[in-house]
Amino acid sequence: MSKKIIFIVPYFGKLPPYFDVWMQSMGRNHTVNILFISDLLSDKNMPDNFRLLNWSFQVTKDYIQKKFPFIISLESPYKLCDFKPAYGYIFKDYISDYDYWGYCDIDTVFGDIRKFIEPLLHTYDVIGKYGHMMLYRNCPNINESFKQKGAHFGYQEVFSHKQIYAFDEITGVHQIFCKESYHCFFELDFMADICEFYSNFRMYHNAHNFKKQIFLWENGKLYMAYLEKHRIKYKEFLYIHFQKRVMTFEPNLGSNYYILNNKFKCRIVSEDRKMLNKYCPPGLVFRMFCERSVWTLKKIWHEIILDDPEQRRIKKEIRKSLYGIPY
Repeated sequence: MSKKIIFIVPYFGKLPPYFDVWMQSMGRNHTVNILFISDLLSDKNMPDNFRLLNWSFQVTKDYIQKKFPFIISLESPYKLCDFKPAYGYIFKDYISDYDYWGYCDIDTVFGDIRKFIEPLLHTYDVIGKYGHMMLYRNCPNINESFKQKGAHFGYQEVFSHKQIYAFDEITGVHQIFCKESYHCFFELDFMADICEFYSNFRMYHNAHNFKKQIFLWENGKLYMAYLEKHRIKYKEFLYIHFQKRVMTFEPNLGSNYYILNNKFKCRIVSEDRKMLNKYCPPGLVFRMFCERSVWTLKKIWHEIILDDPEQRRIKKEIRKSLYGIPY
């Protein structure tokens, strides 16, 4: 019997232009449910496997506050990323019928979730490593694992300060899972985590990048099409994460489309070398480097001038934990 899965996804603010693409990809995973917490949509706009909690950000904040005996700091929706590892504890009344709960970002497109996840569910307590997609076994000790020692910053400090601690990432609960006796699956081959420093798609954690590679979504499945030794080949992925990359899209994408470096495009013909050369042109890395240089200057300005001293301290501590040098 298949394990029951639910993703918990609060979202407030302006929806990204490709939100419907994400929602369609999740909607095609009929045996996976999504608890979507937002005041931006109605039930009529959602697939059957979505459940909407029509809450404002303030209502959500008040609900989370009731779960903790100390005053939490949740001044902006972005701070919710630090609370992600506690969703199983916070929203336990909404997930009691499920074997696994998790969370995911909406700057993603998902393929066939069951194909990749189902073989892991009978063995692992935690699946995933990064905040853009993780699953947890729904049981009290896993749901409250965020309270245990081992993270670079304790959960009470994280939840009670306005700064961003990346508690859902490798300096937070990941450190707890590595130090405790949980059965964890941290492999990264099933995800396409796109590096923002390149114009053409390049994956962060996957060693099998190719000079010519694009993605396509076909009837609920996600593939990478790539050129190897003058032949078109395909590899299936669980999901692609855009790192908030700006994407445009053609109308009426349907259930068969390309995911290019900056665009969702209707797929009409089969792939060939000419097509991959067209959509993966040379010279774009330099253009992206120039764009990223401007972005880097803005980031430096933000961190040095705009960030408060406590946020700068946290970022240095995180970098020291990850790389050994607080640069």
